[in-house]
Amino acid sequence: MRAAALVAGTYVYFLVFAQFAFLAGVESEAIGRDWSQYVLGAMALAGFTGSVVAYVGVVRMGPVAVLRIGAIVAATAAGAAATCFGGAVSTTPMFLAGVAAAAGLGLACVTVSVASILGRLVEGGNPGLHVGVGTAIAYVVANVPWVFHASPAVQSVFAAFVIALLVVVTAFISPATVEVSRGAKPWRRRTGSGFRRIAGATVVFLALVWFDSAAFAAVQQDPVLRGRFWGDASTLWANGMWHALGAIAAGWALSRGLLRVVWISSIAGLLWGAWGFWIEGAPPAAAAPIYVVSVSAYSTALAAYAALRSGGADTVGAARSAACVYGIAGWVGSTAGIGLVLQHGGLPDWAAWVAAAVFVLGILWGWIRVEDAGETRCSA
Repeated sequence: MRAAALVAGTYVYFLVFAQFAFLAGVESEAIGRDWSQYVLGAMALAGFTGSVVAYVGVVRMGPVAVLRIGAIVAATAAGAAATCFGGAVSTTPMFLAGVAAAAGLGLACVTVSVASILGRLVEGGNPGLHVGVGTAIAYVVANVPWVFHASPAVQSVFAAFVIALLVVVTAFISPATVEVSRGAKPWRRRTGSGFRRIAGATVVFLALVWFDSAAFAAVQQDPVLRGRFWGDASTLWANGMWHALGAIAAGWALSRGLLRVVWISSIAGLLWGAWGFWIEGAPPAAAAPIYVVSVSAYSTALAAYAALRSGGADTVGAARSAACVYGIAGWVGSTAGIGLVLQHGGLPDWAAWVAAAVFVLGILWGWIRVEDAGETRCSA
């Protein structure tokens, strides 16, 4: 279960600190909407840059070294944020931007390095179900009432502790298991199919992450919606269980090669669930469960994609795929989605149409028939 532990620790840090604590802390400091966007931009830029740096680091130093360095940097950033949000030090926009950059850089190193070794940690090189279990654990933890409703300072300390534990987990990983390795086929020998596949997947994940981040930020800014869907302890526990169900179901599907099924069901659930949030009158009772199941389903696919694509043996190829998907879809997509809500004061009506169009573009781009060793097949 080392793969599940690494995924769980990474996602807990992202959910509790990057999505909850840091955003809430920045808002509580009242630094202004423009500065809030600059701070989020610093995190996105550092995350994008860190993804590239992490790939180079995996090639030169090995994935475990990059993972440990990233975990330490990310934990330090969360600790610095805790001192700021707790009032121990005076806060300035530049300080928050520095914390955001450190968090983005550290988390990028962790995510890319973890993705590069997931296939090596699981027998058979298919970590789908293991990633599903790890994602389920993370979402359940993030929805524990005392964690969800804790102050930004407490959430930051908790996230710092969890991400630091990944350094301990790596102590139980054999160096031979995660040594730097390359696949049998070089990247350029696939007549462009490799580029089409990763580009199509990146666009698909971009649509999913962008819309989910925007919808979540809009709900968080609306006291009525926030109270309805994330208000009391019973609702949070229910959300955690739905998240776990979605993650494990997606992990099971991914372990059987059903990536596109997970993608399509996720975008459909996100769009339908978000529509249910803002419908006038009584929203459909299934809106929230469908939405949270879809979130955890695509989150599982996002975490597992690079490892599944490399087949477990190619750590360099997995790191390259992860750097591309996380750098663009993860960091740029999430920041653009949150920035959209900050700019418009809510989720625009056209956002769902844009997400659906971009998603379809990604599916079509990746679904290009290519010739490989005399066999015609569909790329994924």
